[in-house]
Amino acid sequence: LQEKYDFLVTNPPYMQNRSLPEALKKLAKERVPTGKTDLFALFLDQGLHLLKPGGQLGLLTMQSWMFLKSYAPVRNRMIHDTQLELLAHIGPGAFEDLGAYNALTVAFTATHNRSPRNEKQTVEHSKPATFLKLNRSHLLSEKFKDFYNPNLRIQLDPKIFLKYPDQLWLYTLP
Repeated sequence: LQEKYDFLVTNPPYMQNRSLPEALKKLAKERVPTGKTDLFALFLDQGLHLLKPGGQLGLLTMQSWMFLKSYAPVRNRMIHDTQLELLAHIGPGAFEDLGAYNALTVAFTATHNRSPRNEKQTVEHSKPATFLKLNRSHLLSEKFKDFYNPNLRIQLDPKIFLKYPDQLWLYTLP
């Protein structure tokens, strides 16, 4: 598949490596150089490969990639290969109708900033990203209110996370 898309928006299915069919395990191992080979990481990796430089990526995912040590290479790639625009830390309740309270989620948008596939040059981050804290309540109605609360957003350059061990995406808001 060629780098040809301007936009890619998805909610990748969540499936750990041990649950993947053998063909997907093999593909994940070949395609995801980050070492984290679950289905989310494969979707993120493939999504970045399918986007044109300057293309937009939007994902709704589990929040675990922001904090678990095993996702450090994924976070590192996000910092170096994208310009994060917005990260909404949704937490529980994003799928209220499903009763999936334990599905702790995050949604983000980013611009692909790597040059075409075989080039190593990246564009430096030029602006901070907006981080929204929407995980205070499991109720969608409260999340919508929090979206507009200026006290629950912060502007950060994602490169700040390079200072933390394993590039954990840690930040605090009230």
